[in-house]
Amino acid sequence: MWKKYVLGAFFPNACFSCRKFSFDSVCSACLGEVNLLSGFACSVCKKNFPRPDFHCHLGAYSLLAIAKYEKTISELLRQLKFNRKTEIANSLAPIFRARLDLISLDWKNFLIVPIPLHPKRYRERGFNQAELFAEIVAMYYDQPLVSDILIRKKYTKPQSGLENSYLRGLNLQDSFFVLSPEIFQNKKVLVVDDVFTTGETMNEAIKVLRQAGVVSVRALSVATTSLEKF
Repeated sequence: MWKKYVLGAFFPNACFSCRKFSFDSVCSACLGEVNLLSGFACSVCKKNFPRPDFHCHLGAYSLLAIAKYEKTISELLRQLKFNRKTEIANSLAPIFRARLDLISLDWKNFLIVPIPLHPKRYRERGFNQAELFAEIVAMYYDQPLVSDILIRKKYTKPQSGLENSYLRGLNLQDSFFVLSPEIFQNKKVLVVDDVFTTGETMNEAIKVLRQAGVVSVRALSVATTSLEKF
């Protein structure tokens, strides 16, 4: 492990994952190791299904994940979030395009909405990682990015430190509100986050968006920990 940090000191142009020399923040070899997923999944049972308009559970939404949360992608997301290596988001854009090219969907008239951070956490971190990825998606589909209407009003404990889904759900209860509901009236929305685990964060955000009048909603995450087959 120590070799990675020594190499990083002497070779600043090193891949943030393997620490080998790279002209980009993520080398092509590490990008090639990312396990891309295919298809959509039900947000309730996590079962795979071929099209986004299919729902096997009442109230479910379709979830699209770019990759499995494994060694390479988990290290890159950790570096991005906690070491402020925001350039990693742009380096991951090629696998976004590769994943999105695997599906043929009409994303016309969708609003792209990132999961927001609480203002206090935003000040601590200096950026919202979900918004960085939402910008990539919005540019790819040439659709509007709406990043200042869904608001996180409750400063919560990190979800990763909570033991079970009940505590995670309780932690996030009433965390979000919509600043201008009329913007979402009769609209279609794609909600973007970095990691989908139990889905409690996404569920709570989508609940308030539906209450604001959204008629169709899909979710996209960079990585997922909860799906064996996707």
